[in-house]
Amino acid sequence: MAPTLELVFLGESKTVDTDRLADRLQRVFARVGAPQGNPPISLRPEEAIGRLVTEIVFVGDKKIRALNKQFRGEDRPTDVLSFERPHHAPEYPASVVISLETAARQAKDAGWSLDDEVRILASHGLLHVLGFGHR
Repeated sequence: MAPTLELVFLGESKTVDTDRLADRLQRVFARVGAPQGNPPISLRPEEAIGRLVTEIVFVGDKKIRALNKQFRGEDRPTDVLSFERPHHAPEYPASVVISLETAARQAKDAGWSLDDEVRILASHGLLHVLGFGHR
């Protein structure tokens, strides 16, 4: 069975084109989670991806700051946080939390749309969920 990605959008997403975002994340997942050819690209070859349910949660700076402090010890807002699904309970979803306030500021500074910034942040978060880290 080919790996599948199921996306659930939570929080205030009226300002985000979730259809385009879902398309982008499906393409990222297909390329990394289920690539053509052998061997598959994965930092966790021992773990079958199978069905990956991922929540994309849109929040504000206040909420992401609290999560950043709780889970990373950083008392400041950030743009995106990722939470992998527990290995002992694969039925729980992975989560990618995005601050739309921070994303809007970053998009303005970079000169592109909020949708573009959110697609970048969500792709970044999904890669973390799949096991990729920073160098």
